[in-house]
Amino acid sequence: MTTSQNAFRRNLLKTLIPLSSILIIILGALVLLRQSGSEQHEIGDGHDHSAGVVQVGETFPVIQMSRLDGSQVSLKDFKGKILILNLWATWCEACMVEMPSLQALAAAYKDQGVEVWALSLDEEYKTEVAPVVKKLNLQLPIFVDAEQKISEILNVEVIPITYIISGDSFKLLNIEEGERDWMSADLRKSIEAHLKGPDSQQNTPSEGPANHG
Repeated sequence: MTTSQNAFRRNLLKTLIPLSSILIIILGALVLLRQSGSEQHEIGDGHDHSAGVVQVGETFPVIQMSRLDGSQVSLKDFKGKILILNLWATWCEACMVEMPSLQALAAAYKDQGVEVWALSLDEEYKTEVAPVVKKLNLQLPIFVDAEQKISEILNVEVIPITYIISGDSFKLLNIEEGERDWMSADLRKSIEAHLKGPDSQQNTPSEGPANHG
């Protein structure tokens, strides 16, 4: 190999090594972004609504929700101890990952007065939601907010988001943003603590609306 060829090779290596380092950094950043995106999905207008409409400890808004068949249900129709209201969508990856644990939670605590309601934000709910309900064998009451009026009332910016509400006073007990494992020891301990709290001791188990619209 000639001297000029050796020089060309050295210069080429000097160029490729920094480029490969930059490529590795870019790929690493993309992986991190994808991982963070699997935990929650941003919606809304991009403005800061961190104050929200209702804070933990305040009374949750009386909202009307539509089932898949178009019938209406009011939040006031809930008669149980604890209502877990989850906002989700079929296009939200984190929501889909979370949903089976919500179903498991509902089944585990249904005899204790805990009920899980799932409110879909899908615009095309007639074609998108029913197949998912069937695929995941969801037994939860399913509601739809195609025009996202409820999410606007609540100033929702991220889904999944879950509101834990007292069935007695309708006080907001807690908010969980992002994907959660609802069968985890920590969350179950929290829910059981709410069941023993002053807002939930006097209620009887829920006979709220059954699935599926």
